[in-house]
Amino acid sequence: MVPVGGGFAGRNPVAPHLANLYATFMKKHLFPLTILALAGCGERVNAPSLLPRAIEKQATTTPPIPAPVNVAAITPALQSQVAQLLARVKAGDSSFSKADRDSNRLILAGRRAAEGSESWVAGQQAQSVLEAARQDSAAALAEIETLLLAQTQAASADAALGGVPELTAAEAEASAIVERQTARLQELTR
Repeated sequence: MVPVGGGFAGRNPVAPHLANLYATFMKKHLFPLTILALAGCGERVNAPSLLPRAIEKQATTTPPIPAPVNVAAITPALQSQVAQLLARVKAGDSSFSKADRDSNRLILAGRRAAEGSESWVAGQQAQSVLEAARQDSAAALAEIETLLLAQTQAASADAALGGVPELTAAEAEASAIVERQTARLQELTR
């Protein structure tokens, strides 16, 4: 018995799950295979091969290590100047350490005191003494850095000039001292 209105007219007489299975098969398998098959139909591209080239098949050897470049020695005058500047940095560090011991208690008491009080003023003065003691080392470091810059520029123009390694080492030593002083000062004034 056929239902009124045509019954199966416009409907697929195949079970709906078979229609879904067919659509899934087309999407997953047949469509990608068609694309792959058509990809081979295009024009041939004249691209380079991905195979190793002849030069890449040869055994590799390491190039010879060049002879070390003779670094010019530092002049006695420059050596003396570097030694004097480092001595100034170390003397400034000694002054800073003494000022730190003397002003430590006053700075800490001033931090806890009310602004404008006698303890606060004494703490501010002690902090100023400590900052002034730090300036000796910082000024000598600045001179070392200026000298290093000038010597580096001169040595790049004239290979016979030396002293850059010695100045670099002196700058690193002085910089470490000044950075330690700065950190200590910041620790006390926080």
